[in-house]
Amino acid sequence: MQQTRLIPLASFLGADLIVVGLGAVLLLRPDWLSYQAELAGREWSELEPAIQQLWLGQQKMLGSALLAVGALIAVVLYYPFRRGEYWSRWALLLAGSWQAAGALGVLYHQ
Repeated sequence: MQQTRLIPLASFLGADLIVVGLGAVLLLRPDWLSYQAELAGREWSELEPAIQQLWLGQQKMLGSALLAVGALIAVVLYYPFRRGEYWSRWALLLAGSWQAAGALGVLYHQ
């Protein structure tokens, strides 16, 4: 591998580890995160069971999506990006952009 690709490889790999870590946390967590309780002003146990199921379902879907994108990025980094294939740069950019666009869409949807 050329030296010029080491910095982008390390950058994408670092970002990918964050994505996979967050996906695993969301997928395996049995309730919501502490900052979410602060925002809602309620504890997890105060929610109705139907709301808990809905929340956990959405949380697990997001966690699964993050893991899937993380796996895609890891495969593209390991094989075509290391070989210097031109299209792999665009694949990495698009995978990250789709993920960010989806997260921002949910965040700012009113």
